[in-house]
Amino acid sequence: MPIKLNVDGGTFLTTYSTISRYKKAKLFRLIDKKKQQQEHQGNGEISLFIDRNAEYFKYILDIHRVGSVHLTHGVCWHRLKEEIEFWELDARASLSPCCAQHVLELEEREYMASYLEKQLECYTSKTTSSSDRNSNRTNRCRSLAYKVWTFLEDPTSSVLAQIWGIFFLLIVLMSVFVQVAMSHPIFRKELLVPNWDIANETNPKIIMFATTEVQTFIWRIENVNFVVFFLELIIRFLLCPSKSQFFKCIYNWLDILCIMPMIFFLAVDMSDAKHDKRTLFLASYIFSALGVFRILRLFKFLRHFLCVRVLLLAMKASIREMALLMILLMVGMLLFSNLIYFAELHVDDEFETIPIGFWWAIVTMTTVGYGDKHPKSSWGYVIGGLCAICGMLLIGIPIPAIANNFNLLYAMARRKRMLGQRRINHNKYTSTVTPHLDAEDVTDIVLSSGSSGHINT
Repeated sequence: MPIKLNVDGGTFLTTYSTISRYKKAKLFRLIDKKKQQQEHQGNGEISLFIDRNAEYFKYILDIHRVGSVHLTHGVCWHRLKEEIEFWELDARASLSPCCAQHVLELEEREYMASYLEKQLECYTSKTTSSSDRNSNRTNRCRSLAYKVWTFLEDPTSSVLAQIWGIFFLLIVLMSVFVQVAMSHPIFRKELLVPNWDIANETNPKIIMFATTEVQTFIWRIENVNFVVFFLELIIRFLLCPSKSQFFKCIYNWLDILCIMPMIFFLAVDMSDAKHDKRTLFLASYIFSALGVFRILRLFKFLRHFLCVRVLLLAMKASIREMALLMILLMVGMLLFSNLIYFAELHVDDEFETIPIGFWWAIVTMTTVGYGDKHPKSSWGYVIGGLCAICGMLLIGIPIPAIANNFNLLYAMARRKRMLGQRRINHNKYTSTVTPHLDAEDVTDIVLSSGSSGHINT
């Protein structure tokens, strides 16, 4: 039985047997109901008007005809998916194999875009909330406190904040310099009396710390750094809109760990209790190790750069891939450390234990080749070669996925920043040329004409 469908002014001709292939679909129910009415009237042809988009309705007919749909150039998948679901058909099952891959790639890009949007929003509002901002605006004193806190927290908030950020970055670099200088003999001076007895000491590092002390100008630089770090941390804590969020931020904990060695050395210097105190040296050794966190403070400034934030997001989005990498390395380490141990069992001075083989396997699989431990037997050479080859293969499996996540997120972040700049330019243009037109609406219209969500085959 012929069927004539008028869809949005376009005419489609099909048959009842074609439509009846999907009897649970909405189109079949409409045609079947119309068919029953036509049979009572004695008409042979079924004619039906459907108020839907004719451009997408042809794909609905293709599903009824051949059971699948092929997406042509410029077709919006989301709009077509809505149309297929409206007619109560399975959108994914209806896709042809050649188009399914394009749809999966599109959905992956959209997922990464939503992930990027969510993470950037969390980054901009992680230490304060909208309620805090509203209350700051309504209260003059709290508004001033919030501005000062923003000035210290975000170097990109104003020109003065950028100047302060550069100054604070120089202080951080100076603190790193102090950490390095304290371990070099050039920046230390000889003591008339050693701090403790070194008669039985053979370690040159401990001898240096026992017989020398840091130059005076280094301590002065350290004291200036301590004052700046301590005051900056206290002011940020007092003015922070949310004290609980303050302690949830890892960068604030880095600041706290950084000033702890300074407080310790300042207390020791004021008490003058460093002579003949080897136990005090051990305590200072522990606190000096915390000085490593000074270097990590550089990330506090690098986080404001787009590429660094995207790198951290890509690592966060690639947790599974990095976990796979660690598992593969661990399996390879366990396997080849055991093999090299038994292959070199007759060699006296190499691979005394299997844990030593752990180090050799990791160095070999990552193609570092440190060389402190190496096989000497023929079977050891074979296992070493296999270990290096397997290491390249195992590491090469998850690395492209991690790099792809970074490239995808970075491209999206750059596009987002460019669109934001375009929106600003539209605001400036429309405010001077057409003030009656909303610039945001104009931008949305312009951006909506792009190819996002469209399939190119």
